[in-house]
Amino acid sequence: VQSKDLLAGGITVLSDMLTVNALSVVDLELVVQLLCDIVCARPDCIQAFLSHQSVTAIITNQAVQSQSSRTRKLSEKLLHHLALSATATPSLLRDLLPLLANEDTVEATLLAARTLRANFSVDGAELSTNELVSSAELALALLKSPHFEVQHEGCELLVELCNFKGGRHVVAVRLLSTFTPALANHLANLTAHVVDILFAKSPSGSTIQMRRCMLPPEYQRHSLAAKLLARLTMDFCEDPITRDVVVQESTLLGLLMLMADKDSCNARIHGLSALLSLLEHAPEVKELIRHRMGELFLAELTSRGEHFFNDGTLA
Repeated sequence: VQSKDLLAGGITVLSDMLTVNALSVVDLELVVQLLCDIVCARPDCIQAFLSHQSVTAIITNQAVQSQSSRTRKLSEKLLHHLALSATATPSLLRDLLPLLANEDTVEATLLAARTLRANFSVDGAELSTNELVSSAELALALLKSPHFEVQHEGCELLVELCNFKGGRHVVAVRLLSTFTPALANHLANLTAHVVDILFAKSPSGSTIQMRRCMLPPEYQRHSLAAKLLARLTMDFCEDPITRDVVVQESTLLGLLMLMADKDSCNARIHGLSALLSLLEHAPEVKELIRHRMGELFLAELTSRGEHFFNDGTLA
């Protein structure tokens, strides 16, 4: 079929058929096959396909829930081709962001996140400020997931969002909002740890012992946010506006809270990693540390670096 209008009509009919519950497994497979063939052969018809309400969400669900393995593979292939089109971004956001907010089906959440991430990396893809904010907040929520793969996709989505205009600032603000400021007892624990170092106490006698355990979802999000901050600090500091947001005493206190966590080695490691990264890319943080923790703490932190907690290099 050469006529674009005729193809658009066919796409509309086929898209409507996806919502028919009584469709047999074989017929559904045929519908997805036809749609996949059309989209792959005629990229100029993608917009007609995307105009159908919630079609990408339906295809995503088919990709993870269909009884036919062929339908699942064809659905994934169709999503892949849609993700490669910059014009598909608004429709993908409309249909797939709600799937990020609902982790009832982990597979659907993962596929939605991967499809969006692929689309965000396409040349010409654009996001408005509101779309950036909503995408960043939903991606950040994925860090609380008990599933490692979902956590990973949330982190990678946030990294990808930094490439959009204004993205670094939006992501930095959301990451920093997860940190809980350190209280006096946290700071006292860290000071005591420095004293333990100076007097060469054994790890078993240290104020902050090396225990590993699964964090509650919210604390897990704090820890992963610190890990991301360490990864993105250089990018954040290259942008003057974002740098001003990141280099704050509140950021320091949030990282010190993680470093003083007695229940999670990962929290301590990620908090330390982020603080060391800030010291490297924003030297003015030294004065904040000196003001809050004193010269002795700063000296031990800078001299011991990643070995501050006596448990090898940073993970």
